[in-house]
Amino acid sequence: MRLVRLVRFIAAMLRAAWRTSRAAARAPEAERAGVQARGQQQGAAACLRALGIRVRVDGALPERAGLLAPNHLGLLDGFVLAATFPCAVAGKSDVAGWPLIGYVATSMGYVAIHRERKTATDAFVDAVRARIADGVSVLVFPEGTTSDGEGVLPFKTGAFEAVAGSGLPVFPVYHRPLEGRRGLVPTKAFSWVREPLVKSLWRALGHLPADYAVVVGAPVSTEAATRKTLAVDAFAAVEAMRARTAGTVELVALGDGDADAPAVTPGGARTRAGA
Repeated sequence: MRLVRLVRFIAAMLRAAWRTSRAAARAPEAERAGVQARGQQQGAAACLRALGIRVRVDGALPERAGLLAPNHLGLLDGFVLAATFPCAVAGKSDVAGWPLIGYVATSMGYVAIHRERKTATDAFVDAVRARIADGVSVLVFPEGTTSDGEGVLPFKTGAFEAVAGSGLPVFPVYHRPLEGRRGLVPTKAFSWVREPLVKSLWRALGHLPADYAVVVGAPVSTEAATRKTLAVDAFAAVEAMRARTAGTVELVALGDGDADAPAVTPGGARTRAGA
């Protein structure tokens, strides 16, 4: 069954990338980022359906664009979070060269971070601010690497340079697997730490179908803040959410198979949060 899920996942991922790439190419430049974000959200939802992952959201989804700052476990993080938030994903520049993933990322409007080039900082800041100005949130992984989920690693400051002192909101986000076909899923089951990516993904597939929690915190103010204070404040918020994930979260199922269904269907009395 793992192999079947994997094949369906890859097919859904490539189909979404192709559709989004075509739609973005036809869109006016001012609308391209939004087209890519929506295409990515729909595609990520289709990928999660193929894997049998449902997302439970605790907290209010943002009403305005800003910087999304979650913890980082492994490969599936991007799909879970992109299905929850219409956004542009930012990450290491070498991802664009990965087989399959690189093509998908580029098609979806991936924002590359050149960590080895200090001169690229201004370009990254400009790219993030441009996406947010277009109404598209940018998702970064401030830990700078993946972890086993037993704790949140201290946030690096670089990504917060783009919003420091700007008034643009930072949304702390915590996510983790919940119950799977074997019962409660340990975070290590979905983590990717010091091992081949394929081995990590194959282990995660063995726990599917599963529910996944995404906890959205209150926005962190960037007024008069520096990148260092933002990194500290966002880290503290995410770590606090990690500590309370044993609480009840509201079930929000993804679409029922329609590729055009919204990635997260509002349920109950959940509201969307402004900043």
